[in-house]
Amino acid sequence: MNSGFLFRYPPLVIFFITILVFVQIPVFLCYDLYASCNNKYHCGDIANVDYPFWGAGRVRGCGKPDLFLNCTRNITLIEMRNVTYRVLSVNMTTRSLKIAREDYYSGGICSPKFVNTTLDSNFFVYSSGYANIMLVYGCLPSTTPKLFSCQGIGSVYIAAEVNDPGICKGPTVFVPVPGTPTMIGDIWNVSKMEEVLREGFEVNWEEDKSCSDCIQSNGVCGNDDTNQTTCFSAPPTEAPQKPQGTYKFPCQQKLVLINVVSSVFTHYFHNPDHHHIIFKPLPD
Repeated sequence: MNSGFLFRYPPLVIFFITILVFVQIPVFLCYDLYASCNNKYHCGDIANVDYPFWGAGRVRGCGKPDLFLNCTRNITLIEMRNVTYRVLSVNMTTRSLKIAREDYYSGGICSPKFVNTTLDSNFFVYSSGYANIMLVYGCLPSTTPKLFSCQGIGSVYIAAEVNDPGICKGPTVFVPVPGTPTMIGDIWNVSKMEEVLREGFEVNWEEDKSCSDCIQSNGVCGNDDTNQTTCFSAPPTEAPQKPQGTYKFPCQQKLVLINVVSSVFTHYFHNPDHHHIIFKPLPD
């Protein structure tokens, strides 16, 4: 006698049962946000970075959504206002970030992305000691000493003021550089200008009082679903006793169960003529 039990389940029934089960125990609860956010960001020369940034082992909930640090070939990049910047240094104590435009850093003055250097004012302000210069592209040849020649673009004019020499018809890019507007004449040659652009500029972010209080309480800072700073506490050293008659799936078992159910559903989806599953009892 066959000891198996024959049950017939249409594929949609299996699908809805799966949804009902996992709505009660969603997989995202498997993430240990305290452990993840307790990790520091490390990438090349950039190390020991935490809130408000995330990336490279720190999941999205560990920092502000817009402050993602992208580690690529040991180089840290961050994007703001449609401009990609290379992160040169991070000082968590002074809450300062030194960045350089990646287009100028990698390609030089003749390979720009024609977008102004504009900070995300929700998070950053310029450190003191910087002045904006403008690079005006598409200029006609001239005897003006502050013109550089870029193949395929034309000449480029550099000035500390918004007024160009009247011979430029192309886009203008504003970039902060160290010093004051009166010092711009010292960097008018191409090699010096590119050296200054690669040195980058420094920005600061404000102290987050909620995060400071969290750290004082031995918690770890993160971000909640409403984009507000939250505090993740360390789990208890001893797991609390589970009430009798209840059981909570460990994360690993949840993922295994998901894979099993997904495989069954995929099989039924691709084999519509098979409409039964045989369950056999475990041996005693």
